[in-house]
Amino acid sequence: MALTSVFVRCLSSRLRPTFRVLEKCKSISKPLHPTIRCARQLTISSALESDKKFSKDHEWITTEGGNGTIGITDYAQEKLGDIVYVQLPEVGDSFDQDSEFGALESVKAASDLFSPASGEVIEVNSLLESDPALVNSDPYGEGWIVKMKLSNPSEIDDLMTEEQYNKFVEDLDE
Repeated sequence: MALTSVFVRCLSSRLRPTFRVLEKCKSISKPLHPTIRCARQLTISSALESDKKFSKDHEWITTEGGNGTIGITDYAQEKLGDIVYVQLPEVGDSFDQDSEFGALESVKAASDLFSPASGEVIEVNSLLESDPALVNSDPYGEGWIVKMKLSNPSEIDDLMTEEQYNKFVEDLDE
């Protein structure tokens, strides 16, 4: 199995590498990148994942400096299938927590997007207009949807942690 396949598998499984993958990473003597080895990449990715909060509508949010970046979860994009269109709000639009702020269309279905927190849109991911499949290929990175200036940052406290969200979706699939 090629090293890149092993690393992609690590990332695609929500950054929960198996012992087999870790064993392969341990055996790598040549760095993937001149300054980064496999084990370090896994550590960095895991740290980035931990600050996300999740809604029951399958949106995620990260916050920094009173602003939030919002996207849909890996679970949601998998259930929707190949995303072919993203309806984005306008910069300056304001939304209350749990209100609809856009929509996704896939080859299988359409789904409304709901804001996990109240705020004003300060940026939209314009890359999604020409490449909506970024939501599928990188839902926690380049596939983000909007950035908002949060009007009530304490609303984030009511959202689920990654562990709580994983349990929530496990219960949905039963």
